[in-house]
Amino acid sequence: MKEFLSNITSNALPLLAITAIVLVITLTLFTVIHKKNLQKNQDNALPIIKHFLIDVVKNQDQKEHIRLHIKQLKKKIPIKANWCKEMLIDEMIFIKKNLSPEEAQTITLIYRTLKLYKYSTRLINDTKIYKKCLGFYHYQTMHYSKGIKKIMPYLKSKNQQLKSNASAAYLSLTNISTGNTLYQRKNTIIKHKEKIENLFYIQKYPYNNHINFWLKAKKPSILLLGLKIAAHESKGDDTDAIIDLLSFKNNSVKNEALITIRKLHLQEAETKILSILNQFTPQLQEQSLQTLKVIGSTSTIEYIQNRMSFFDTIELKNTAIDCLETLVTKEKNVAS
Repeated sequence: MKEFLSNITSNALPLLAITAIVLVITLTLFTVIHKKNLQKNQDNALPIIKHFLIDVVKNQDQKEHIRLHIKQLKKKIPIKANWCKEMLIDEMIFIKKNLSPEEAQTITLIYRTLKLYKYSTRLINDTKIYKKCLGFYHYQTMHYSKGIKKIMPYLKSKNQQLKSNASAAYLSLTNISTGNTLYQRKNTIIKHKEKIENLFYIQKYPYNNHINFWLKAKKPSILLLGLKIAAHESKGDDTDAIIDLLSFKNNSVKNEALITIRKLHLQEAETKILSILNQFTPQLQEQSLQTLKVIGSTSTIEYIQNRMSFFDTIELKNTAIDCLETLVTKEKNVAS
């Protein structure tokens, strides 16, 4: 009996080893074949998706044309496959960033019509953090406002990555003009400043219709964000509000106001800056001279020439001289 069991054992081990090797080789071959097939399917689907999105944008006013092309798309690509849904959403996000607000709405309509939000929702329901964040991003860029309820539980998440991404998505999907309490908090504004700024490019918010109140807020954090956005989106009707912030009690706000005035070339601010320049800290004086170098006129030239001795440090004197020389050169060029 012992000899019999010994023979079985000695024969079984090589068989198990061979079986294991065969399984590994089979799985490896299956993986390779699967990846090749997947890559082939993706390569076939991508141009179809690109052509479809371009076509519906060009024909955004022809609803029947869009319906027909949606039906055709479903027949041409395996839209039920997750990889296909992901590819379609990625292309939507990419193309949407370069569209007008009206054209971007067409992409959002396609996202909803194809019920791609269900895939995004599954990502949010996943246990992996990066998938949840990707789902938030889909909602945000596709402006899927119905997803707000799904995002809200994560606004108080202990995980900072989840909380940050959920907050950015939430802000993009709410009416910014309401000034909701989420971004009234100083810490929240500071942490998400860059993400909130980006919303005005991704979602193409009409600045002048919605956030003028940010330039009239009492909290420095909100004012700083308002000024940064104004520097990119202002159409001129908030000039007075921006210039008034030169007198705000917070130096960071004054500094940002000077930068915004320079970026927008607000020549109307020259008189105000010159009237309070001597009250500024050396850092703000430096920023003021940089701004006056861009917007200044003969008034700035006369001011610097008569008050050069007021600039205490070598750095300030050098900046003042540079400002003066630049403006004098400009005046000569204009005169000639």
